[in-house]
Order: sequence, then C-alpha cells, then structure tokens
Amino acid sequence: MGLNGWDTQWQALGLGPDELRVYEALLDVPAHPSRTALAQSLGLTERRVAKALGHLAGHGFTQPARGTAGLPAAVAPSTALRSPIHLRQAELLDR
Repeated sequence: MGLNGWDTQWQALGLGPDELRVYEALLDVPAHPSRTALAQSLGLTERRVAKALGHLAGHGFTQPARGTAGLPAAVAPSTALRSPIHLRQAELLDR
C-alpha cells in the first residue's frame, strides 16, 4: 500500500494530495533528472510540483539536493514523521 492509503493521517500533518504524490515519487524513484521530468511523470504542472516540494521541505520530508541542480532527496517517512509528532505533542502539553 502506498502513502495514498493513509491520506487522512498525512493531511493531518499538513500534506495534501500533491505533496503526497511528489513525496511518494521521490521515495519510489529518487533519481528524477529534473522538476520537469517529475512533473511530467506525475501529470502535474511544474508550478504544482515546485509548491509541493517547498511544502515538503518546510515540513522536513525532504533534504536539499546535492549540488546546484537536481531534486531534493526524500527523508524516510519514519524519520520525517518524528518532528511533526514531537511538535504536536509539545503543543498539546502547552495547553
């Protein structure tokens, strides 16, 4: 089962359908040559992919690309989920 089977949980972390598709693509095929190629493989516009990549980076689901070109690398889901979970726990404790 891909990440799409967990839509509700991922959306609770602030990830929408585009972010999920881009993240899953980065996990499955990490060596996309460009944003253009990634966008074409997903049937999304480059603008939507760029927005999703920015959102994923902001939530800790990707690491910056090595060098000046290329796409960011996906962070393993178990690692990426730790930060939002810890932040959420801290918010609940503050209340």
